[in-house]
Amino acid sequence: MKGFHGIRAMATILMVTLVFTLVGCGPTTFTRMRIDYEPYSNDDGKKSESGITIERYDLKEVPPEFYATVQACDPTDGRLYVDRNHKPVMKKEIALPKLGMIDKIAITNNTGHVVRLNSTIITAFDPADNQYDTLSKEEIASYLMQERPCHSTNILASQLNLVKLINRNTELLPNRTTIGYLIYKPQDVSMPGIWKLSFYELPVETNAAGIPTKTVNFDFRSVCKKYEDTYRRENAFDAPIKISTREIN
Repeated sequence: MKGFHGIRAMATILMVTLVFTLVGCGPTTFTRMRIDYEPYSNDDGKKSESGITIERYDLKEVPPEFYATVQACDPTDGRLYVDRNHKPVMKKEIALPKLGMIDKIAITNNTGHVVRLNSTIITAFDPADNQYDTLSKEEIASYLMQERPCHSTNILASQLNLVKLINRNTELLPNRTTIGYLIYKPQDVSMPGIWKLSFYELPVETNAAGIPTKTVNFDFRSVCKKYEDTYRRENAFDAPIKISTREIN
């Protein structure tokens, strides 16, 4: 996705890149299929109402706090890999489910009181209006173990302890900004059309007993588009250079 000035943005990241290579003698040309999620309008990056401001960051790649170096393994049988000297083969992995989606958001609370999200529903909708609730760390760890049933996956999942997720346990303190992530696992991350991230019944006023007396809703829309990027590499040792991009309908 294309960046915006400052920290307004919205983003969801496709975890897998499809690469098609045309190999020949000398220089090599290859293409990469890319999926990008762009704002539906200029208003779909930052919104404010009743003392609450929500911003979405424009993520270009998986944030570094989701990576961990763990022992590589065979996901079909859980066998851990070792080299010829019987030392563990280490690999940098992502503590996220395959074909998952990430949103990084910032919520600023200027209501003058603590805002608790225990009654707020945060959910995403694909263009077919299928609903996807945000995943907890326990749910993410469960997906990781299903996709990678290895002993080292427990270590990989522990990386999530360093990640701030926004969920129903989040409390927004007065005059402060809370930054964190939302994780989903849609059926088809490449579905073209308008996607939506929604916050329902976010409390902005409460009575003396702490019961919400006023709530607000936020909707952020984005458009899924597909691109084909063409690269050229002069030889096996040079970095590839992007030479063209085209949108695929």
